[in-house]
Amino acid sequence: MGPLGINLTHQQHTPATGAVFLAVLVKKTAAQNRFWFLTVKIEQRIKELKLFLVEPAKPVGAYVPAVRCGDMIITSGQLPFQDQRLVFPGRVGKEVTLENAKRAARAAVMNALAAVKHVCGDLDKVTKIVRMNGYICSALSFNDQPAVLNAASDLLIDVFGEAIGQHTRCAIGVFELPLRASVEIDLTVLA
Repeated sequence: MGPLGINLTHQQHTPATGAVFLAVLVKKTAAQNRFWFLTVKIEQRIKELKLFLVEPAKPVGAYVPAVRCGDMIITSGQLPFQDQRLVFPGRVGKEVTLENAKRAARAAVMNALAAVKHVCGDLDKVTKIVRMNGYICSALSFNDQPAVLNAASDLLIDVFGEAIGQHTRCAIGVFELPLRASVEIDLTVLA
């Protein structure tokens, strides 16, 4: 018997982060059992991953960073800004390497999470990352858009765990993005 009278069933090791999660069996009713993971708060997890949330960027047009519709929060497209400057501008496969495009995707998805937090107040309220759309400014011969977006997908799973963080997605190669950004990402989440 573990803390709070919960039966500990097994441990799961996440090789990518070295984190250990305890899978637990929680009895909701006699007929219904569900497995949950005991984890730290999401913002603490973000700090452990040496990441940080910023205030959402102020819109430069007639839109908002994110909007709530019932239990769903949908973000506007988020660019890879860090310290109020665009990182890794240009076309992936030409001015931007695959590795730097992955870094840009991670920055953009962190900005999307900041927009989500701005609407719901606390990322611990997120119950599911539903969808991620990623737009990659691509050179004509570049066709590895999914590899760029994998960096953002992996980050969401590292932060929220598989049950909440795994999502559907679309990786789209485009010829231009605003401000010469290499990546733009939007999220749809339940919270």
